[in-house]
Amino acid sequence: MTLSVAARRLWLAGAAALAVNGAAAAQEKAASIIGDWQGSLSVGKRTLNLALHVTPAPEGLPNASLVDLQQGGEGLPGRIIEQTGATSQVLFLDAGADYTATVSADGQTLTGKWSQGALSLPLEMTPAAAASARKP
Repeated sequence: MTLSVAARRLWLAGAAALAVNGAAAAQEKAASIIGDWQGSLSVGKRTLNLALHVTPAPEGLPNASLVDLQQGGEGLPGRIIEQTGATSQVLFLDAGADYTATVSADGQTLTGKWSQGALSLPLEMTPAAAASARKP
């Protein structure tokens, strides 16, 4: 059975669309902020060791909590208020702060900025398991 030129083009277009959608889905999954992250925030002479926990929400954008690892506790509640591609903005309303970060293509780094009032500081985070493995 020989396919007509039109049928071949249609088949190729469908195959290409599936390939593009599959690659986009894989990239989207690799770039997810969902999970546990750790990083250090330098504020003057003080360094805060932070853990960010991001969980999917039943509806809408994910929820988050931020814990100062030296102090422990339940953590500061947060909510992702915007997601564009691999970049997410997490709002911590109780602290008047937000963290805007981009997940690296390999999903191993969050690179972003912590903003609170007039303060704006770089904050890089790595997956919690990877961060723990690097500690002596």
